[in-house]
Amino acid sequence: MTSLAELAARLGRIDLETVQRRALEDAAKRIEEAVRAALSHSPGGEHEAPWLQSGDLRDSIEHEADATRAVIGSTSEVAVYQELGTRTVSPRPVLAPIGAALGESVAKAIGGAVAHAIRAAVAGKARAIPQRYGASETQHEDNGCYSELID
Repeated sequence: MTSLAELAARLGRIDLETVQRRALEDAAKRIEEAVRAALSHSPGGEHEAPWLQSGDLRDSIEHEADATRAVIGSTSEVAVYQELGTRTVSPRPVLAPIGAALGESVAKAIGGAVAHAIRAAVAGKARAIPQRYGASETQHEDNGCYSELID
C-alpha cells in the first residue's frame, strides 16, 4: 500500500452491513441450536430446563437477524410459561441462560468477523469473513469466504 488514499479506498470497499448481517446470522443460528439442544432432554433427568415431551417447544425456536440485531425466541406460548414460570410451575429458563452463556463468545466472533474484513481490505485481499461461525482465520486461508464483501 502506498498512500492513505489507497487505504481509504480499500476500506471503503468493505460491505460492513453484509459482514455484520452474516456474522449476526451465524451467531443467532449458534444460539438457536444450543437452545434446541437444551430442549431435547428426555423426562427423568435434570429438570432445570423443560423436558422433551412432543418436541413442539423445541421446534418452535427460531431466529432472525439483520445487520444490527439478532432475535432468538419461540413462537410457542408454552415458552413463556417455561421461561418465567407460573403460579404452580417453577421457571425452567432456557433462552436467557444460554444467551448469557454464549454472549461473550458470540460478541467476540462478531467483532472478529468485522476485524477480519478490515484486515483483508488493508491487505488488499478479496476475502472478508470466514464462511463458518467461530472458526479461526487460519482454518480458512484456502477455502470459501464471502468474496463479494470486498471488491
